[in-house]
Amino acid sequence: MSNTRQVVIEKEIAPFLNLSMYQNSITFVNNLQIISKSQEVIPNITIKIDADRAWLEPFSFQLAYLPIGSVVKIPVDQLILKPEYFIELSEVEKATFRIKVEQNNQLLSEEICTIEIQPLCFFGGFNVFPELLASYITPNYLFIYHLKVKAANFLEQQKLAIKF
Repeated sequence: MSNTRQVVIEKEIAPFLNLSMYQNSITFVNNLQIISKSQEVIPNITIKIDADRAWLEPFSFQLAYLPIGSVVKIPVDQLILKPEYFIELSEVEKATFRIKVEQNNQLLSEEICTIEIQPLCFFGGFNVFPELLASYITPNYLFIYHLKVKAANFLEQQKLAIKF
């Protein structure tokens, strides 16, 4: 029996990627899972992730076998970005990366994903990763005072203590 199309890749991909995310351990690939739809054990599995440009080190993860009907979560915390690519970047670029599942160098499944690569000084917005706002501002920036006043007013309205 051929194992082609017997392996499904499931993943969650961030809409963009920047160096600040990487430095704060926020990965652009979440919940990468390999699902076996095969009726037999598939031995010698390799999961590979590579990019169309030099922003990502090639990634490889080995599985001795993929059990029948199983879901295997792949640890993506070992993905390594190349900071020099982001430092040299001057504007947002669209990039692609590929997730492949192979058995003895034979392709079983492949997903090609698109992501925005952002330069070092670019803030992607409040809606996606607001926790990274502090990576883009200095403590004495005037807007911070304005935010603190708004936060203090809100806390007073809620009858909560102001501790900053």
